[in-house]
Amino acid sequence: MNLQKNDKIIAVVAVLVLIIAGIGIVLYMPADDEEPIKPKEDEVYEFKVTRNTFNDSIISGDFTVKDKIIGKQNYMETFDVDQDNLDELVIHVDYTDRHSGFLLKSAGADTLTVTLYDEEETEIESIQIKGSGNDSITISGAMPKNFGLMYAKNLAEAEDMLEENLSLMKTGEKETYTIEASIKTGEIFIFKPLKWIIEKLTADTFTLKIDANYYNYEVVESEYNDYGDDRDLNKDNDGEISTTTFNYLNTLGYH
Repeated sequence: MNLQKNDKIIAVVAVLVLIIAGIGIVLYMPADDEEPIKPKEDEVYEFKVTRNTFNDSIISGDFTVKDKIIGKQNYMETFDVDQDNLDELVIHVDYTDRHSGFLLKSAGADTLTVTLYDEEETEIESIQIKGSGNDSITISGAMPKNFGLMYAKNLAEAEDMLEENLSLMKTGEKETYTIEASIKTGEIFIFKPLKWIIEKLTADTFTLKIDANYYNYEVVESEYNDYGDDRDLNKDNDGEISTTTFNYLNTLGYH
């Protein structure tokens, strides 16, 4: 009889334990709309740096050149280009001779010559457009910088780290260029003297657009930061301890 009572007591206790455990599970189960687990203040997480480009228009507009009877009237302008984070410098030229031939457009067509010089007045590249058309000159900048992975407590700290390293890489160097455009009349005086004189007295117009394209760097959170695994984000892939800063002297594009 006593054995039966003990069995009943044990059974009741077991049932109570199961009920309490069930209540605990329900109470501690997160709802679907609850915020994800936040990283602890003393933990660091993995971030990476993405790259895109943005455009800085240096010169844009329509300009005139003349092939005068005595001497020339060329277009010439000097401009500076910031070398920090420069991807490429692109010079676009578009030209149409307004006094081209009636039946054969290339007959007597003028030729526009556009030349780019460095600050030593050494010619870098020259293009010619006869009659009508467009062409461009492209100067390559530095290779993009490779930051690898970064480790920080939060996104704001990672952004500060990126900004600090970019400032350390900044050289403040500028390149000075000179762009020159000239026109050569295609008409020959002995064949069409009147048109030759008109060409000499009037100006031709061309469109010039100079763009400097720069790298833009941005910190984004790594897809590995789920805050739920047991990966040690203080270590890199080979298990070595990784610092939260990186050596800017070893990045690509630094010079």
